[in-house]
Amino acid sequence: MSERFTVDRIEDGIAVLEGANDIHITVSAALLPDNVKESDILIYENGGYTIDEKLTAARKEEILKKHRSIFNKK
Repeated sequence: MSERFTVDRIEDGIAVLEGANDIHITVSAALLPDNVKESDILIYENGGYTIDEKLTAARKEEILKKHRSIFNKK
């Protein structure tokens, strides 16, 4: 079974991840992929984390569209 998390922030080697139902967990950033960034979507499966590149890109595009509509930018 896999779980999905959003990287909320990374500070002092600790990552704060937000999961379903606004659950927040902290994990060592060393356990995450080297290229992880805030707002990336992570999948926890088989004892490790991977970045869901497609879902992360789709989410960022959705946020960008909302930003453009709010500020009337193309």
